[in-house]
Amino acid sequence: MVDDGIATGMTMQAALLSLRRLEPASLALAVPVVDRQVAAELKPLVDRLVALAAVDDLRAVGLWYEHFDQLRDEQVLALLNQDPPAGEQASVDR
Repeated sequence: MVDDGIATGMTMQAALLSLRRLEPASLALAVPVVDRQVAAELKPLVDRLVALAAVDDLRAVGLWYEHFDQLRDEQVLALLNQDPPAGEQASVDR
């Protein structure tokens, strides 16, 4: 799992618990910034947690970015449907 940052961890916890039910060979979580206490709560749910910054009292992920624009669903789909780098395949069902 990859996220742009984790403040409360509630959504990520739900996602990780759901994924664990699928019995993956391993489960990793990578984030640029995470609340330190939340990281401690999520760590037992994954095999590996990678965070560039674990901080105290993370109130808003967007404060850690110079640009934190919201994307519309259409923009995300367009990005995902762009030609992938050589040797990779990508597709998105609409």
